[in-house]
Amino acid sequence: MRIVFFQRTALFFLSMVCLGSGPAYAVDAIGTWGVRLSSPQIFSASAGLLIGAIDPPADDSNETHIPNGVLIQIEPGVGGGRLSLGLAKGLLPMAGAGVKASILRTWGKPLFTEPNQTYAGVEMDASFFIKLSLGAMARLGGSESAPRLIVTGGIGLGF
Repeated sequence: MRIVFFQRTALFFLSMVCLGSGPAYAVDAIGTWGVRLSSPQIFSASAGLLIGAIDPPADDSNETHIPNGVLIQIEPGVGGGRLSLGLAKGLLPMAGAGVKASILRTWGKPLFTEPNQTYAGVEMDASFFIKLSLGAMARLGGSESAPRLIVTGGIGLGF
């Protein structure tokens, strides 16, 4: 069951990357960062890479390029750590949105679940100076007394 979930998730992301959203002008990697207050991690910091097309500005102004592509992100926190793979799109020079599949391992005293649990699921992010996120995850391993499903959410800075 778990293997089928991961195979389908990998196939979905591969097909989304192959389909693309139009002609690519250049392929590049841009670093991402973020800090947030969230459940179940309490406080976390993230670092990642956005690999994909860098669209030039519509005119010859000094506007910055808007990236879109595959997002790889790691996010250690007080109540757990998360590894994510997804798709992200810049909407304005300082805004973006994305959807990502994540694996979360809890430790310490996480919010709304127990430590030493492993969860997998999907999360959506939107950022315009403030980062908002919302997702759902199912428990893959750990204690039977821990919640089988959890809702993740957070607010912070960065992407």
